[in-house]
Amino acid sequence: MPINILLKCSDMESTKCFYQQNLEFDVSETEHETFSAAKEDCTILFTPTDLWPGIPNCTGTIYLLIENVASYYDKVKERVPIVWPLQEMPYGMKEFGIKDCNHYLLAFAQRDDSSKQPDI
Repeated sequence: MPINILLKCSDMESTKCFYQQNLEFDVSETEHETFSAAKEDCTILFTPTDLWPGIPNCTGTIYLLIENVASYYDKVKERVPIVWPLQEMPYGMKEFGIKDCNHYLLAFAQRDDSSKQPDI
């Protein structure tokens, strides 16, 4: 089941540009000073509103499951900061990781259907 996540961003326009131009997400305005960035069935909502004190921060990795992760990696690898390159993981995923313009850690992944390893 897909989930949506609401994240704080420092600069709406820079974040929109990063997701639209560098990651090829569909970006659209939403209500209450937010916008959505969507890729396949993954959606991230961003707000500059100070709902949480401090700078944008997350202590985890946001995983986005997409189709054909290898092709997507080839499209974006020169445009974004790569944290780890595309690789087969021992838990049955092919994935790569990036840092977005707000320093959020995103992993783009594809399940290896032949694997008997547990899902993340």
